[in-house]
Amino acid sequence: MILSEEQLLVQESARKFAQARLAPHSAEWEQKAAFPPGIFQELGALGFMGMTVPTEWGGAGADNVAYSLALQEIAAGDGALATVVSGHNSVGVMPILNYGTEVQKQRSKRQHELSVTNKQTCIDCHKGIAHTKPKGMKEED
Repeated sequence: MILSEEQLLVQESARKFAQARLAPHSAEWEQKAAFPPGIFQELGALGFMGMTVPTEWGGAGADNVAYSLALQEIAAGDGALATVVSGHNSVGVMPILNYGTEVQKQRSKRQHELSVTNKQTCIDCHKGIAHTKPKGMKEED
């Protein structure tokens, strides 16, 4: 398979991020059983949280090949983080995108934009087009 220019760019971007930002800290994060504050915002700012979501809904609009390439590179830097990114992009994003009402999609888009631009907590990053607040979570959480 010959990769497109866009796919190669996504792969390179994910590789550089994973090598510089993830791999050097992966063992420490594993030992602490926690990701650092802000890591999901960084991933979101690079377009990795909502990769296959169309751009009009705040996503990157990438194809499945680019998504797969990004996940491979992220996994090379931190396997556990790649699992979270994958879950976010699939079971988090796709139900709202494919089955949500227009109101739900608009609300999710606004929440996603705020979570990335305001560098809020990880849980806030999981409120965008693929994000919902966990049941029972208080507003101040």
